[in-house]
Amino acid sequence: MESVENFLNACGFTATRSIALTDNPCFTGRIRVGEWQLQLELRFCEGRFDFPYAYLPEWPYDEELRSAFGSRHINSKGKVCYVDESRSWWDSSMAVELVSGVLERIKALLAENLAGAPAGEIIARDFDGYWNGVRTLYIAKVAQNGEIFHQFWELNSQREWLVTDRNSAWFEIDDDKSLYTRWVVLHLSKPASSIPCDTWPPKSLSHILGWIHSNSPSGVARLVTLIRRSVLSKGKKKQKDYATKVGVLLTWPGREGNDTLGCGFSFTIPEIPAQAIAHGRLKQAARLLRNDHSEIVRYRINRSDPSYIQTRNTSNKGPSLKNRVVLLVGAGTIGSHLAKLLCSHGAGWGPRGKLNIIDFDRVGVENIGRHLLGAESVGELKAHAVAMHLKKAFPYMSINAYPKPVTKCWHLFTDESVVIDATGSQTVSIAIPDYLSQKRLTPVLLHSWIHGHGSATVAFLNDRKIRGAACFRCLWKINKNTYQPRYPLSRNANEDTPIFAGCHHSYHAYASTISMIAAAQAMTLLYDYLTGQVEKTLRFNVLRTDLCQNRPDATPRLASDCPICNR
Repeated sequence: MESVENFLNACGFTATRSIALTDNPCFTGRIRVGEWQLQLELRFCEGRFDFPYAYLPEWPYDEELRSAFGSRHINSKGKVCYVDESRSWWDSSMAVELVSGVLERIKALLAENLAGAPAGEIIARDFDGYWNGVRTLYIAKVAQNGEIFHQFWELNSQREWLVTDRNSAWFEIDDDKSLYTRWVVLHLSKPASSIPCDTWPPKSLSHILGWIHSNSPSGVARLVTLIRRSVLSKGKKKQKDYATKVGVLLTWPGREGNDTLGCGFSFTIPEIPAQAIAHGRLKQAARLLRNDHSEIVRYRINRSDPSYIQTRNTSNKGPSLKNRVVLLVGAGTIGSHLAKLLCSHGAGWGPRGKLNIIDFDRVGVENIGRHLLGAESVGELKAHAVAMHLKKAFPYMSINAYPKPVTKCWHLFTDESVVIDATGSQTVSIAIPDYLSQKRLTPVLLHSWIHGHGSATVAFLNDRKIRGAACFRCLWKINKNTYQPRYPLSRNANEDTPIFAGCHHSYHAYASTISMIAAAQAMTLLYDYLTGQVEKTLRFNVLRTDLCQNRPDATPRLASDCPICNR
């Protein structure tokens, strides 16, 4: 940082928080933009390892400055957003050159502002930064114009949520209805593309309603109508009972035709305008509210609805397990991690979607080292414990536990199921296609297992709707009364011998990462199936080339001696 300090000193900056006292120094100086001499503060919050934050310290107090430069890329606190860190990176070995570039970027941005560069689209896109909400709300459903939500505190986490009656069952909430605040959704006719320099961010009801009126002249009248319809119904009450708290969610048209969830604020409707609303004097109420200087609470709104969670990282047109019935057999070392990936890809989502987890075993201490669950679940049934864990992460999904052997769950298997065998048990892996063959059922069947002591992972897809597709049993031949693989991996099969643990509980030792690798490999194969891009149905991931052959992926053919496929 000494070289940075020397450079900034040469540019007229002085340290207000010296590097001699902290690893996070701060420098203040002046830069020239047009006819303006602007004070600029650079705060190195991550020391020499990241871009400094840039502030115009006079910004919040100088209305003339705000009017001249506008709010493009500058928030209410004077923070200048001059770099997109996903497109630019910091290298401490070039700190001086980068700081020089920082100053040039800031000057160029401010010069564009002063020249009157278009700001509307940028403000609408980055509105959350300008709004500067002081509290955060999570919304569990896509907000529709005129819809009603309830605000409540989620027990344990203390997060604040907005829910409808339909999705309130997702959460553990306080039964005290007096804690609820009703929220209405108001849609503005155009994007929030301008903000008033003198009253932003808004702190009072008159400020926010004035801004709503400037964006949508009929907005305040429509808001009063929504409150009349949903919050203050007609009827005489005691004078003190008219005042009530209400929340407002604002949406506006988005760039791609979808509505944008903008921001939220709450306020207490004073007694007189509340009484006017309750008795239908809506124009009078709108006038009173626009002149009311009561304080509002600004909320930052976080979308938390299922469609956002499930499609945030994928295209809306991308493959999904939504509305599919997924059967996961095995909730152990592979299955527990795979269950999470399945949920991330939509398993259990949608009105017809279900994720059914089948496993009769219990979580033991020996599982902790490589299972999704930890010591808190020891002694619990794996199917139930994994289902409960996932329900906390994906509360809107239908996830069911079946703590039984797979032979007691055959009724769950249908032609349209997606069946995943993550048991690593050859017995179960043969039993499933054997039953499906007997009943002439044709679901897609995916097997995942770990070879030897974690030297390789294998995934195999059996699409039973394809005539002649090989099943798991086709991968094995019997030679001298022993099963032998048709696609051998081991260089020395004796090295695959499990560790003896007594009472028929021998095991293979491998690192916890191997379980995750196997789960990811299986999920990748299933994803490719959903997109119609499976070229090879049997995939090998060799992790130890000293122990395994480097076997290429393959698409096995139906074996002529397979007793399942040739019955």
